[in-house]
Amino acid sequence: MRKQVLSLLLLVFLLCACQQDGGAIAASSAREAQPDGPQAFLSAVAKEPTRYGFDEEGPYGYVLHDLDGDGIDECLFIKNMRFYIFSLKGTPEHVSDYNFATATARWYTSDDPDYPGLFISTVGGGQVHYGYFSLKGNEPKVQWLWNDNYATDGSTEILLQDEVLINAGKAAFVDTREVIFTPIQAN
Repeated sequence: MRKQVLSLLLLVFLLCACQQDGGAIAASSAREAQPDGPQAFLSAVAKEPTRYGFDEEGPYGYVLHDLDGDGIDECLFIKNMRFYIFSLKGTPEHVSDYNFATATARWYTSDDPDYPGLFISTVGGGQVHYGYFSLKGNEPKVQWLWNDNYATDGSTEILLQDEVLINAGKAAFVDTREVIFTPIQAN
């Protein structure tokens, strides 16, 4: 019971934090229509979460977003800061997971077509870590871009020497195009 209450509080915190800024955006609309539409798949997950690899409670929420730049959204479910990634090309298929291993994370989109994935920020160890999350083939790829040290001197440590990607990430964070995960509604 305590675990369920803590999980619910985390979800409420994330949703409230995401909705504080007027620039936040909801799950992206599908850029290309899915054969059966993602709603049928989402309803099936809500009805039978164990069929799709979740426990009885199912995932907390989802977002539809094109992570690999092919014009078709993937469905990212979230539970306990773990992404469960499903391809929506044809029959929905679970392709991968990624665990961010932190309780504090935020996701942002970019208008830059060269970076269709999600820009991320996580907090831990006295630093805010900024990165880029995408899908290459069926494998999640995280590129950590820079860290801001808020605990001591306020310095910035550049982790990846890709100025174009770093500038696209900074633009996404400044524009606060934050992703809001839609709660799963049981039927």
